[in-house]
Amino acid sequence: EMEAKMQMRAGEEIAPKVYDYGKNYILMEYIKGRELSKNERKEIIFDLLMRAKLLEDKKIEHEELSRPWKNVLISNERTYIIDYDSASIKEKPRNVSKILSAYLKKNDLAIKYIKHELTLEEIIKLIL
Repeated sequence: EMEAKMQMRAGEEIAPKVYDYGKNYILMEYIKGRELSKNERKEIIFDLLMRAKLLEDKKIEHEELSRPWKNVLISNERTYIIDYDSASIKEKPRNVSKILSAYLKKNDLAIKYIKHELTLEEIIKLIL
């Protein structure tokens, strides 16, 4: 139940819509995923970073975003962050830095983001 509640808190702009849930199930919107092509890699990462920032704004720490290839769906329209079973509420979540480190191998940018030396917008300008 906690996973469903956390996914609902994240909201439909970040995660698939939850229709119903119980002790051992979550009934949610079906997202037809697809493979990421090399030509669109930066656009998809940009979209994912923006959604990760939205999670941070809601004080949600998604513990699994250090392995985003297991917890992100890509549809034809956008990215979805899924699997909130280990998510938690934190004052300073680090979703953006996890994605920067995992996808882009940009630990230096992740550290600067954590230390508030760079904004997400400045990082996006650097990587695009």
